[in-house]
Amino acid sequence: MAAAPTGGNDANVVGAWVEAFQHAVAAGFEVPSCCDPGTDLPTHCREAFASAVDVAASGGVKLCGAYCGGLAGDAVGLLALSDGDPVCLFVLPKGRAPAVGQERHGDVRVRRRDLGRLAVFEVSRLADPHLLPLVFEPEQ
Repeated sequence: MAAAPTGGNDANVVGAWVEAFQHAVAAGFEVPSCCDPGTDLPTHCREAFASAVDVAASGGVKLCGAYCGGLAGDAVGLLALSDGDPVCLFVLPKGRAPAVGQERHGDVRVRRRDLGRLAVFEVSRLADPHLLPLVFEPEQ
């Protein structure tokens, strides 16, 4: 999975995630240039951070694969569709995560949920978070 160099402040990191979301939407969301369908979120998180999160199965949610477009920085990125609407999740250890709870970037919203040692960010155009409520810590 490609990673962009980490830049400095929280605004740069969150801005890169918004750009990654927009890139994935423009590319078609499930195309090989930005989506690796063979990646397992808990496994990738464990490899990157020695801790994991997963997304509970839910009607209307399709996990497409890992974001591999190069704009995620050090985060693990996941592309998903919620009732056909594109959603990106980005995961980082809490100590390296931007200090963002919720913010808007034009029509794109960024929301945060902390689980254990990890912070999970949902990036989408949806009025309410769709994947964050489904994120959980799997048994190690």
